[in-house]
Amino acid sequence: MRVGFVYLGEPHHLFHTAPVACALRAERPDLEIVLLVLDPGHVALLRDVEKAYGIDEPLPIEILREPRWARWLRLATRRRRPLKVAALRAQRGRFESFAAIIAAERTSARIKALSRAATRLIHIPHGAGDRAAGFDRRIADFDFVITAGVKDARRMLAERLIRPGSYAISGYVKRDLIRRMSRGPLPLFRNARPVVLYNAHFDARVSSWKGCAREVIRQFATQDRFNLVVAPHVKLFADASRRERSAWEKRAVPDKILIDLGSERSIDMTYTSAADIYVGDASSQAYEFAMRPRPCVFLNDLGAAWRGSPNYRHWRMGEVVDGVHELMPALQRAGETFPRYRGTQEVFVLEALGAYDGRAPRRAAEAIARYLGV
Repeated sequence: MRVGFVYLGEPHHLFHTAPVACALRAERPDLEIVLLVLDPGHVALLRDVEKAYGIDEPLPIEILREPRWARWLRLATRRRRPLKVAALRAQRGRFESFAAIIAAERTSARIKALSRAATRLIHIPHGAGDRAAGFDRRIADFDFVITAGVKDARRMLAERLIRPGSYAISGYVKRDLIRRMSRGPLPLFRNARPVVLYNAHFDARVSSWKGCAREVIRQFATQDRFNLVVAPHVKLFADASRRERSAWEKRAVPDKILIDLGSERSIDMTYTSAADIYVGDASSQAYEFAMRPRPCVFLNDLGAAWRGSPNYRHWRMGEVVDGVHELMPALQRAGETFPRYRGTQEVFVLEALGAYDGRAPRRAAEAIARYLGV
């Protein structure tokens, strides 16, 4: 039986499913497990994951090719990322040899329409955030879903995206991988000032980036109480030109302001582990940060009606400010206000990511094997 793990999107997706592929290889060596990769640049990172899990014989990798017209279109529009839908259509019929396809993103739901065979689709979401876009209707097109914690499972059931018997809860796969790959704390600055992480989302409908980023950097540049790491969601600058990136990177201040617009450190929990205070909006990295409870501040510069909304559940883990002008005072009192949020963080992280015991990839692999009846 062939089982495919497909990688169409950004590199952070593989942190959520590649460990499961490794666990499935260890648990069921009789299965043929294949990694289907659209961006060849992700191969090296996949091999690093295999090393972390002691995989001696590398899993076979098949490169998914974009059609020529799609590559030309990307060049013409200066888009860096491959065109996922075009690439899937170009593979028409290729997925029919697989009993199941596992994906961390939802574009792969289109495989169902492109295959004449009864290929089953399994979804492992990349992250455990709360924004509405994370619970879109395409989830219902998957045959089986594996969530990290009960939070997402409950919401998917309530919104009829999954049904009883069509899902499992594994724990946070990425958490186990990062612990295996971690080389210990990484000093980001050569001073002892507290480190603030500003982690804006890429989705303009919920992101504070456009309205706040310049002012956040300016405020930190003119004070000496905090260091700042600016590490927005990796997709925000995924298609940016060198000129656009350079314009932002020039705002860095040696030993005070670090700006990372999409390196591996922006997705491997380097910054969420090292920072003392989190500042953000809609990113699921708020939950990764709160795995070790610390102060959070959320920027509501767009005037979201967040109270009682499941799309902003994580905002209950810290103080919410209505604009960047309120940010610095909130940071200065963060140590005093944090005790009122600590308990909420502990409960919310447990519900979102599950308890950590090092078995999340194995539980996901076992769930896949049970679902496939092997």
